[in-house]
Amino acid sequence: MHFDWESLTDSVCRCRLPFLDVTVGLVQGSAGALLVDTGTTLTEAKAIRDDVREIAGCDVTHVVLTHKHFDHVLGSVAHHAGKLSQTPCDLSKITALAKPVQRL
Repeated sequence: MHFDWESLTDSVCRCRLPFLDVTVGLVQGSAGALLVDTGTTLTEAKAIRDDVREIAGCDVTHVVLTHKHFDHVLGSVAHHAGKLSQTPCDLSKITALAKPVQRL
């Protein structure tokens, strides 16, 4: 594991990347793995890709970019996702991808 991922639910986690303190999110679902933002550098993005494989057991299938700043989007090249979205996006698609989450 390259980064310290914090589990938020059974199917959602995040990590704060050391370079520029960017937060990246991961939503695991029955249809694949959705990555929220992709990091700043190719090296960082490859490490995120490796971590996602270890956490989710699959490659990133969807990417959502929260905004177009370089520190959130430049890592996109390392993720050969079938679907790429930039916000604003249809949150129902994200919800449908996620596993059911138990409310606290």
